[in-house]
Amino acid sequence: MEAKIKRDIKLLAKLNNEKLAEIWGILNTWKWPKEIPDPEKPERDRNGKIYHKNSRRGILMNWINRTIGHKACLKHTNCIRNKRMTNEEFEKWWVQNSI
Repeated sequence: MEAKIKRDIKLLAKLNNEKLAEIWGILNTWKWPKEIPDPEKPERDRNGKIYHKNSRRGILMNWINRTIGHKACLKHTNCIRNKRMTNEEFEKWWVQNSI
């Protein structure tokens, strides 16, 4: 799995911030983006819950989050992907809800 993660990060490193935020949003919905080959199949624990602590998905999401920031990830999800807020509403929400 480590070789796939290194390969995936090399691919992601070539993308712009907006595309990274889009991929983060796709991974956040438990889907697999077409830009990353070899989709990961979710592993399940004994109770049938998806185990994701050290999954490839989680590692890639964390890398994107550290690279572009959590704000950029959430802004793309809320303003572009789901169209829940305008940019202005998001900025106001961010100020009110960030530590």
